[in-house]
Amino acid sequence: MFSFLKRSSLNSHLSNLKWLYAPTPSAIVFALQTSAAAFVGLYIAFWMQLDSPYWAAITVWVVSLATPEENDSKAHWLIVGTLIGAITGILIVAAFPQQPALFIILVGMWVSGCCFMSRFMSNFRVHAFRMAAITGALVALDSVSNPNSCFDVAFSRGSYVILGVFLQKLFSSICVGDRLHIRVEWLQKKLTENVNTTCLMFSNFFAGNNDNLNKNKSIFLNIYDLNQQSEFVDLAAESRSHLGAHGRMTLSIANGILIKIFCLENLLKTSPTHKQLGDLPNRLSAFFIELPKLIISHHNTSFLTNTFEKIQQHFYEKLEELGSTFIHPDKNNSAKEAEFYFTHCAIIYDILTEIELLFQHFNAHIRPNQSIYSKIYSYTNFYKAFYTWLRIFSAILIGGIIWEITAWENGSLFILFICILSCIIHLTDLPRPVSIGFFKGTCFAIFVTSLINFVFIPKFYTIDGLAYLLIICMVVAGLAVSKGVMRINTIAYSIFFFVLVQYNNQHIINETTYFNMALCVFMSAAFITLTTFLIFPFSDKNESYFACKKLIKNVQQLTWNVRQIPSTQEWIAAESCNLVYMLRHITKRPQEEQNQYFFGALASISIGIQLIKIRLCITDNKMLSKEFKRLFKDLCKAIRTRHPNQKKTHLLYYQLIDYIQQQESKKEYVHILASLCILKSQLKNYEDFIIITNRSRLFIE
Repeated sequence: MFSFLKRSSLNSHLSNLKWLYAPTPSAIVFALQTSAAAFVGLYIAFWMQLDSPYWAAITVWVVSLATPEENDSKAHWLIVGTLIGAITGILIVAAFPQQPALFIILVGMWVSGCCFMSRFMSNFRVHAFRMAAITGALVALDSVSNPNSCFDVAFSRGSYVILGVFLQKLFSSICVGDRLHIRVEWLQKKLTENVNTTCLMFSNFFAGNNDNLNKNKSIFLNIYDLNQQSEFVDLAAESRSHLGAHGRMTLSIANGILIKIFCLENLLKTSPTHKQLGDLPNRLSAFFIELPKLIISHHNTSFLTNTFEKIQQHFYEKLEELGSTFIHPDKNNSAKEAEFYFTHCAIIYDILTEIELLFQHFNAHIRPNQSIYSKIYSYTNFYKAFYTWLRIFSAILIGGIIWEITAWENGSLFILFICILSCIIHLTDLPRPVSIGFFKGTCFAIFVTSLINFVFIPKFYTIDGLAYLLIICMVVAGLAVSKGVMRINTIAYSIFFFVLVQYNNQHIINETTYFNMALCVFMSAAFITLTTFLIFPFSDKNESYFACKKLIKNVQQLTWNVRQIPSTQEWIAAESCNLVYMLRHITKRPQEEQNQYFFGALASISIGIQLIKIRLCITDNKMLSKEFKRLFKDLCKAIRTRHPNQKKTHLLYYQLIDYIQQQESKKEYVHILASLCILKSQLKNYEDFIIITNRSRLFIE
């Protein structure tokens, strides 16, 4: 038995090290190209007799990502941020060269202000503000002891960044090859997987496999990440191909379908109606499993189109039949069942319409022949940005006070590392775990560099001897990046590895300098880790509260008479960002509470979709009477209240239903009636969502 336990433990440890002894081909290519670029940058810096050559290697690792498009985008914004930061650093030194307090306050305002603005940017535009903050702090703090050298420091730091960016771009272009083919193939594969999953979940719904639905809640996170990555296809492809835009539209529609499937599954927990559809659910389940393959293969296109049209026509006829015979749901139980069945069919018909649109954009992505624009949405929140500003500014200010009190020789370096780590850690969605991972990577960098500085480097007196040692360390770090859970640790290791080695043309680092430098690095990493717990502490509950309040606020804004009504795809794409951010911050809560938040958030998005549809119907149909518009306005007002009254909203809903029943031609109101029924079915979850959101106040942890 003990031998079995030892064997299983050994296998577990070996599997954790698989990235090292059995790396993937892509990991090997990435590690070799990044290590080569970093070493060439280091060699050029030695050859040019630059004062701090390790910054060139650090820049290569900062820029390094998996694809050339990501490198290009990040590098572009890094250069912009470096130029802005270098100019700002010179101005800070020129403004307060002899005023330590004002100098630190200005540095803190600059760094925290850049991080505040970056919270409203998406993808690698964030790096322009991040690099502007870091470069400004670096130039100012490196020049604080000798203000006359600030221009030279700014010029050298800018040279390092441009050199590192150029080398990484050169080596990644050589190693990766045909960008367009690789990126389009990658996005096509990911889109196909998500479309298949969407159809499979719809098939599982008809088959009654609700457990599979619950297991696939993480698909919203996958779609969000893929949506962000689609931008880089646009960078690689021709300007008129619109590949990324069609991909984003496909993902937005898939998001809408999944939201409706989950809402329908939650609705049917109270009163399943599959039996009223006869054998249709079984046939639909089989059809939607095969649908993605049929679409991609393009065989039997006419059969596929006819089958899909028949299914849609069946549900539309059901809607017309039930809509024409609708009576007041309070009169008898059969009417309530009819209302429930009508809602069921309305959601399914909605999903079928979306699936048809989904495959139109999916095919357009494969063979783009239509111009289209699709905005990239990301999560933004003023409160989150404000608290990020407070945390970073407070951390730099406290670091300045420590420097002033202790008169530490490496105090300026300590504050510089605080600025750098704040820009990296506090701009992530999960600062606490990132800070802990960063601290571990820092400790490992100190351990490795202590061996290198005291054991190996004294034996090398040329750059060639050092090269073999550094290449091994860099390749191992490159392989570790491929293991997702070690990515943060590796970033910290890669940055501080070159800082602590400090091998240059004139001399090697001595023991005293190394210990002071290592202590400074260790203290800054530990200090930043503590700030995530002590200075305006980051809380998952607070972050989920922000996301929930934003979901509710956006629904309330739709109830006003807005001049510009967003499309349903735009609404879904924007609100999915809030949904994903909320999901990432409720993982530690009880499962029942997670479900309340999840279905409440889906209900808010679904209500927004139906409000948009009804508003568009009112805008397009000029024949609707003022009475109907007044009743709908009252319903919107009831939904908009801070504490919705379920009885009042239901009363207004039934008044709208009664009004529709009094009309001679009810077929014109089928779509409005369907939207009203779907909206009413989600009100209970929406009201519960508001209640549990209001219970969780700020700073409850």
